[in-house]
Amino acid sequence: MLVQTEERTERAIAAKYFLPYQIRWLNDDSLFKLEEKSRRIGMTYVQSYEDVRDCKKTKKLPVWFSSADESAAREYILYCEVWSQIFDVAAQSLGEITIDAKDGTKAFAIDYPNGSRINALRSNPKAFRSKGGKVVLDEFAWHDDQAALWMAARPSITWGYPIRILSTHNGKGCLYYRLLDEAKSKKANGVKTPWSVHTTDIFTAVAE
Repeated sequence: MLVQTEERTERAIAAKYFLPYQIRWLNDDSLFKLEEKSRRIGMTYVQSYEDVRDCKKTKKLPVWFSSADESAAREYILYCEVWSQIFDVAAQSLGEITIDAKDGTKAFAIDYPNGSRINALRSNPKAFRSKGGKVVLDEFAWHDDQAALWMAARPSITWGYPIRILSTHNGKGCLYYRLLDEAKSKKANGVKTPWSVHTTDIFTAVAE
């Protein structure tokens, strides 16, 4: 009964705050999700909701979010604080904390009563070393060293955690484009791929 009530609450919040393409993203529970997006269409906004929802549901879930610049990390964590209030979760915003004293890695963090935590990082591959949990790479195509970030972040999901990659395009030579192109090509040719690919251009966003 409690589970049904929570599901109804989630559906009501989603219907109130999100557009159809955002709800499609939320309803996709694939472990590997990749979003090919236009600028400023609210995908970081909806991703922050998904992460708070997952932290609320899952005990001791670490979320590791990394965007291309500090301002985006701050914006994301502010979204998470709002969703925590809407869900009426007694979350504690820790501000900016040191998560690795050895190399001085810092993150904006939110703690949840069930032991889950959301960490919003700067674009720093070292920050993912020895970390485990859900990984969110925002504006992946615009990170300074995508290959190093991918090599550091990919092992973090080894024990069945999900990964989310969301980005606008930044040319055909980058790792993001190659991952996206490979996933699309395999799907088009009937080859199995772990990636669930979503594409939202500005025309779709405006139409919906």
